[in-house]
Amino acid sequence: MANFIITSENIFDKKAKIYENWIQGNRYEISKPKDESYYGKYILSFNSNSYQMVLGKKSYVLESKLIDKNTPEDSLKSKQISISPNVDGDLISFSFEENKEADKWFFTGWKTEEGFSGKLNQSAKTAGSPL
Repeated sequence: MANFIITSENIFDKKAKIYENWIQGNRYEISKPKDESYYGKYILSFNSNSYQMVLGKKSYVLESKLIDKNTPEDSLKSKQISISPNVDGDLISFSFEENKEADKWFFTGWKTEEGFSGKLNQSAKTAGSPL
């Protein structure tokens, strides 16, 4: 029986991650590769706002931004809202603020055939709040 490992890239690369180690035919899972099936463009709509949500990978980091659909193309950069989603299987969660004075929004949801479905909650800011 052979022993081998499964990695993200060349084992000698500093960024390499070991996913599996097979010893005498027995599989040992070390870590899971990132699920890229949710990468793409989505529309997040709530109240009267619509944002394009872009999920993708760049240098092994999840790159996400909300782009205001009503903003002229030449000023999109100033309206981008960075988010840091947490993806676990079919579940996704993230938070964002539309601007520094706005309340914080929290999204929790799950993957569907059409994209994501879930619940968006608002957390009101109060004076002296640690948000």
